[in-house]
Amino acid sequence: MEVIMSKSKNLFKNINFAILGLVVMATSTALIDLAGAFKTIATVLLANLALHFISWLLICFSMYKMQNLDKRYKIGLYLSIAGEILLIGGSFFMFKEYRLFGIIGFTSIQGMFFKYLSDLVMLGIYFLLIESLYQIKARGKDDTGSKKAIKRTKIFIVLILIAMMFTPFAYIFSKPIKYVLVVIFVGVGVFLKFSMISFLNRSYSQFAEK
Repeated sequence: MEVIMSKSKNLFKNINFAILGLVVMATSTALIDLAGAFKTIATVLLANLALHFISWLLICFSMYKMQNLDKRYKIGLYLSIAGEILLIGGSFFMFKEYRLFGIIGFTSIQGMFFKYLSDLVMLGIYFLLIESLYQIKARGKDDTGSKKAIKRTKIFIVLILIAMMFTPFAYIFSKPIKYVLVVIFVGVGVFLKFSMISFLNRSYSQFAEK
């Protein structure tokens, strides 16, 4: 058991790649949402896509390195690959719209569908990272607070999902109400995402130190 736990702690060093990917993804999403409220800038949107692509690669690598620790990491690997594919699919429709109408952004139903599925996959990654850790801790007879941590993660995910759902509705209002609502929803989403990322980092760090 001690050998397994020691191996787990060493492999957990790879969690930093996933955390970095989530940080980049959360930051770039917030910036593009704020930019979209004022004006959709092609270069900003393209940079956002590139950053998301790199972020998914980082998460894929992290899950790949940890997949033997728990079956949930293997599921996370498949999910991160799906997230990358969905991002590419959404980008395809975005560029198609730009070529046909000169409009850049996820404005079509297909583009929005792929984008929101990718966002849902991202939330699934958050949950799997926490649940996997506490399942492994339970094997080592250290399951203190596991149910509480998983419940807390579920609450975070629900709140982030609500913020994500309400952000697009802010665009239907006129100025300055639109700006205020976008800033509020984006701000809440960023706060929740970084709170969860901080919780992830702290949980894995505490486990590695024991």
